[in-house]
Amino acid sequence: MDETGRIGGDVPCVRCGYDLRERGGGDACPECGLGVERSVAAGQALRDSRPAWIRSLAWGAGLLMAAHLMLPVAWVVGAAGEVFIRQRAERTGSWELYGLSDMPFSLAFLLVAVLHWAACWLLTRPENPYARVRPSRWLSRALLLCGAAPLLWALTLLGNDLIDYQWWFRRVAQPRWQSELRGWAAWALVLYLPCPLFQLLLLRRLAVRVLNRRLLEHATIVGIGYPLAAVSLAAAVWILNSFHRSASVLASPVGFSLTLLSLVAAGLFVLWAIYLYGMCMRAFGGAARETQAAWLAADRGVEAAKG
Repeated sequence: MDETGRIGGDVPCVRCGYDLRERGGGDACPECGLGVERSVAAGQALRDSRPAWIRSLAWGAGLLMAAHLMLPVAWVVGAAGEVFIRQRAERTGSWELYGLSDMPFSLAFLLVAVLHWAACWLLTRPENPYARVRPSRWLSRALLLCGAAPLLWALTLLGNDLIDYQWWFRRVAQPRWQSELRGWAAWALVLYLPCPLFQLLLLRRLAVRVLNRRLLEHATIVGIGYPLAAVSLAAAVWILNSFHRSASVLASPVGFSLTLLSLVAAGLFVLWAIYLYGMCMRAFGGAARETQAAWLAADRGVEAAKG
């Protein structure tokens, strides 16, 4: 806004994208009737933004919570499916079924990975799609890239299972590069390690705009502790999977204590993050309802003034 109380630059309306240059703060958008002050206030308090965008944030936080809650369920379902298929193969003598034994595990984790990436996409949608300059674009791109790592890992495992299926049922020769698939999958999970940091950094920025101090405190603590716990958990898993190193490291009281501590800390911060995602979903949903009611009231006021 300039000295006269009018917009001196290019400010697109957050609803329709109409250029509001030279419009006053008390005016309405000539295209859709939305108050100009709402487009000017976009980017400040969350309740001043678009209701559809705030609802997408609520859905994103909810899908993040669902993905984390479904992760142990997917592990159990995959393990149970593998045991069932192997037992059935032993009872019926159909050893070809072994080619499908890993398929339930891959499909269950693929579902979790799809939910996780959908959550990342919803959280990174632009607040004002008509604005030329979008803040935090680097954070959105980094989150989308790291958020796709579990999806890449699950698709790699599924591709490996499909190759096994071809070999067991159709006796198709296995390609030489199949042995490298699981290695590629491991590197995909390494790419995921910074993802919790980007997610919680984005949620913390949004928590500031909700004007909820308790939510901001939780987002700050989990934003620092959860990524560190995820890295420590990855290190513990790497040690446990390396037999020669685990035999020497876990044999000592210090190594065993540090490994156990990292596992417990990671589990606690995962639960804390799930609680935080639920808090964000509730706060964003409330802001979306409040904004929707304000927009409807403004629209009724504009219609009454025209009538």
